[in-house]
Amino acid sequence: MYNPETKQHLDYLDGWRGLAIALVLLGHFFHFGIVELGKFGVEFFFVLSGRLMAEILFIRQTSLKTFIPRRINRVYPALFVYVVIVAALAQFSETFAVGPKAVVAALMFLWDYVLAIPFLYRTEMFDHFWSLSVEEHSYLLLALIAFFFRKNLRLAAFVILAVALLSFANGIVSYSVLDQGYFDTYWRFDVHVGSIFISTALYCFQKMNILPSTALLFWPSLIGAFVLSMSALPMPLHYSAATVCLALAICNIDNAKVATRLLSARPIRALGLISYSLYLWQQPFYQLTTYDMLSVWLALPLAVLCAYVSYLLIEKPARSYLNEAWDAFQTKRAARQAGEEQSELA
Repeated sequence: MYNPETKQHLDYLDGWRGLAIALVLLGHFFHFGIVELGKFGVEFFFVLSGRLMAEILFIRQTSLKTFIPRRINRVYPALFVYVVIVAALAQFSETFAVGPKAVVAALMFLWDYVLAIPFLYRTEMFDHFWSLSVEEHSYLLLALIAFFFRKNLRLAAFVILAVALLSFANGIVSYSVLDQGYFDTYWRFDVHVGSIFISTALYCFQKMNILPSTALLFWPSLIGAFVLSMSALPMPLHYSAATVCLALAICNIDNAKVATRLLSARPIRALGLISYSLYLWQQPFYQLTTYDMLSVWLALPLAVLCAYVSYLLIEKPARSYLNEAWDAFQTKRAARQAGEEQSELA
C-alpha cells in the first residue's frame, strides 16, 4: 500500500490485510473458542479501511470523481464474477439455493440489511457480503462528509467521531436492550459503520496533532483488542471498546518496528494482496465444510487456489484496465473543456 507522504509502499499494511484474512480463515475453518477469530478478522479489515479512507479522502483529499470509480473498479469485477459463478453452480444444489432476489441483493450491496428488508432472504453462499456492504456504504457516507467538510478537517473528524460513537451506542441498545440478536444487530450498516469511522477519526486527529502518534500504543492496543474480544465477554464490548483498541493499533503501527517487520514478511504480504478475492472465495468452501461435504484440508487449499486465479485473472487486470480507462476519459474530458473555454475567450 502506497503512502503519498513518504512516497513509499507500506508493505506492513499489506501484511495487516494478510493477517486479517488469516484470522478469518482460522475462525471459519478451525473454530477457535477463546475468540471468534472470523469476526475478529473482519474488524481488522474495517479499521484498516478506516485509516486508508482517512488518508485518501481527508489527508490527500482525493477528488470524488477519482475516488468513487476506483472503489467500484476495486470491488465490483471480482464480486460480479463470484456471484455469477456461485449462482450458476447453486442451481445444481438443493442445500445452497441461490435465487434471483439474492443475486440482486448481493450485487446491489444490500446484504447488511438482508434480515430487515421483507422481500430479501439469506443464502449461505452470500452471507459474507454483509461486511462488503457495510464497507461500501461507509465509503459513500465518508465521501459525502468529505464533500461538505473537506475544507475543515477538524470539523470533519469530529463529525466522523460522532457517527462512530452513535453507531456503538446503537449496537449496544439494539443487542442488549431490544434483544435483536447478533445477526439482526451487527450485520447492519447503521450499527457497524463505527468500526470503520472510529479508525478514520483517530487517524485524522493524529494528522492534526490532536492525538499523539506513538509506537508505545501499538502492542497494548492490539493485546487489549484481543482480550476485549474474548467470547466470554458481552458482544457489545467486542464492537465498541475492542474495536477502539484495534483502531488505535492500526493508527500507531508505523513506528512499531517489530510489528512492521513481521507484517512486511513476504508470505503475509502475499496473502494480503489476494485477501479480497480470498474473502470472496473462502465462503463456499467454508460452507461445504460446515455440512461435512468437504474436508477442511482440501477446502482451504481450493479456496486459496480460486482466490489466486480470481486475483490474477479478474481482480488485478480488471482494476488496472478500468482505472486506466477512467483516467484517460477524465484527461480527454478536461482537455475538451479547456479547448471550449479557449474558444469562448477567442
